[in-house]
Amino acid sequence: MMARIEVKTSDVAMTLHIARPGADIRGGVVVVQEAFGVTSYIESICDRLTTEGRLAVAPALFHRQGSPVLSYDDFKSAMPLVKTLGAA
Repeated sequence: MMARIEVKTSDVAMTLHIARPGADIRGGVVVVQEAFGVTSYIESICDRLTTEGRLAVAPALFHRQGSPVLSYDDFKSAMPLVKTLGAA
């Protein structure tokens, strides 16, 4: 089962893509996005992990920039987004 939820952060909500296996959850995995956001490829990785009984979560790390999803050839837009990431 796939879902998107929003969680509160200190300033702006963060969207999470969540993929849940059936009744038998055998662990969890955080799938970290690439520089292009939580793309359909990242979502598909989460979904595939459910076949192994894993609960998978992909947080939208660029939530403060509007959670953009970029094409894989858009390095010009991706690199400034990557530079905004920090400990917060």
